[in-house]
Amino acid sequence: MEIVLNPIIEKNIAEFIRNPGHALLLSGSLGSGKAALAKYIASKILTKSTGKLDVHPYFMHLNNEKGTISINEIRRLNAFTNLKTPGNELIRRIVLIEEAQNMTIEAQNALLKILEEPPADTLFLLSSSDDKKLLPTVLSRVQQLTLNPPSDNQLTKYFLKKGYSEKQTKYALSLSNGLPGLMTAILESDDKHDLTLQIEEAKKLLSLTMFERLTMVNDLAKRKEELPNLLLAFRRICRAKLIGAAETGQDSELKKWHSKLSYILQIEMLLPNNPQTKLLLTNLLLNI
Repeated sequence: MEIVLNPIIEKNIAEFIRNPGHALLLSGSLGSGKAALAKYIASKILTKSTGKLDVHPYFMHLNNEKGTISINEIRRLNAFTNLKTPGNELIRRIVLIEEAQNMTIEAQNALLKILEEPPADTLFLLSSSDDKKLLPTVLSRVQQLTLNPPSDNQLTKYFLKKGYSEKQTKYALSLSNGLPGLMTAILESDDKHDLTLQIEEAKKLLSLTMFERLTMVNDLAKRKEELPNLLLAFRRICRAKLIGAAETGQDSELKKWHSKLSYILQIEMLLPNNPQTKLLLTNLLLNI
């Protein structure tokens, strides 16, 4: 399993793999590659680079696509960790909880009981894009590592080596703002990644006529929890267009996308505390 990492993070991860603890939290923004890194760690420890992690009998991956990890899933995890594991390796079983901040309070408290007396043969890998939603008591029981992104040069070399063209790589780099997980999803056309879905929706909205956009306001307003990521997607598209316009010297395009970006930033600031979601969306779709 191949992965691109910031050199400092790579060094820390190599040290952890050589001497693993019993609980590690990988923190970083959505698209930073936390899940891929967690699977890389698990693969190195459990499979010795055989690449067969997903069928390993002592690997469990919790990732509730509905956005909530319930106490029942933690109870299932607990039953899994009570099974005996063969062998003499220090770590013989790994549990990955992706986007751990989605655990309910009850689920977090149930996990805390396990983390207080973890099975000696088990490693808990957690990823989170919002540590503030995790209980302080849970945070106190795990090692924490915040993911710093690789350099643009690292990412470019990595994806060119994987066979992507310079044009594809450059576009994905500008659209992802250097987040390796999102960049991978864009290049692989991964329609399961939250941000790539939002980017595709944002592109679609930008391609519609003004009337067509306005007919979608009611539907978008009902999905208020998704709006921050949609605005982030708009912002990433604007940034990519700005870079392209600046590099080609297209002043009119530069001004156009700068104006759109400024308006999106205003909406992002207003959205959290503004009850008039439909009005904000209407203004947004009229001005992008």
